[in-house]
Amino acid sequence: FLLLLSMAGDTSVSVNLRRETYARLTTYKDDTKCKDYSTAIENLLQVVLRPTSARVTRKKDSKLFLAICYLYRFGLIALGLYLLYQLAFFLYFPLFQVTQHPGDGKRVLFYGDPQIEGFARIKRQGIFGKIQNFYNDCYMKWVFRRTLALLEPDMVVLLGDLVSSQHISYPEFQSRVIRLRWIFELPAGKEDLKIVWLAGNHDIGYGSDCTPKRLERFEKEFGAQNQYFEYLGQKWLMFNSQVIDGARFERFHNETLEFLDQCRGDHLSTRDSKDGKPLIVLDHIPLYKPRGNCHDAPKIEKDSEGYIETQTMLSLKSSHLILSFGPTWIFNGHDHNGCFYEHRMERGVVREVTLRSMMGDYGGDS
Repeated sequence: FLLLLSMAGDTSVSVNLRRETYARLTTYKDDTKCKDYSTAIENLLQVVLRPTSARVTRKKDSKLFLAICYLYRFGLIALGLYLLYQLAFFLYFPLFQVTQHPGDGKRVLFYGDPQIEGFARIKRQGIFGKIQNFYNDCYMKWVFRRTLALLEPDMVVLLGDLVSSQHISYPEFQSRVIRLRWIFELPAGKEDLKIVWLAGNHDIGYGSDCTPKRLERFEKEFGAQNQYFEYLGQKWLMFNSQVIDGARFERFHNETLEFLDQCRGDHLSTRDSKDGKPLIVLDHIPLYKPRGNCHDAPKIEKDSEGYIETQTMLSLKSSHLILSFGPTWIFNGHDHNGCFYEHRMERGVVREVTLRSMMGDYGGDS
């Protein structure tokens, strides 16, 4: 036993000794005392070896604790750097994105696809959904106020998809209108700044589900969707692009085409005259472009009755109609990733800007 105690510090020796002892004791199978000795030796070895394993366990626990401490320290440093970045972003955004403009130039500020959500998100996510809605409203209001203060525009244009669904009820629509008015509220001293509100497919639907109720409630709050006006030395044409390729309520489609034909005649008759002014087109759905030029490829899907229920770009026919006006610029939204494209025409180049969404996932673009 003293020999066992002296070798207890060496685990490999103790184990070998235990095996040798077992081998000798098992030769005396009929000796009861030998069986007792075997049990005693086994118990002694367990007692002797236990402190060694405990020390190993404590050493492992100590290393784990130190690793957790280092990770905690690293996490605090990372959190501090992130908060500093957020503070700098809040104070100086978007100074690093803004290019200098001549002081006497006219500036127009465009925003695309805010798509604010409402009760449906709260129903899905509970209190977290309510917090998300409030945070997103504050974020977009901050983006609007900061860009407004830095760029000092002469006009603001919202390019559609103001809300997230055309299927919401009237009370829900009114609730979101109040929130939109708060997000895009003009600060003191700029109350007379012109804001143009375009409708998108999430506001009034595509041709298959653009109903009189949905269109009327939107136009009641934000104005007519077919407009032709002069402002800032330019001519502006905005139209309901959701129904130009057909609509279940044919009246919407026909009224839009008649409006465009009338505006086209007026613009072309004065375009080359001394008093002619450049034309800028505003709509929600981008014009047709070959696949690969923008994030979304051209696609139109129709329901069983032949009405459009999904559309990434206008049809080639409708796009040619708009390009026949000979505009200098076209601005739209819909494709959240944004796109820039040049249409090569006989009279020159028509530049089309599909604005990136201002939602947080897309960086609050404007």
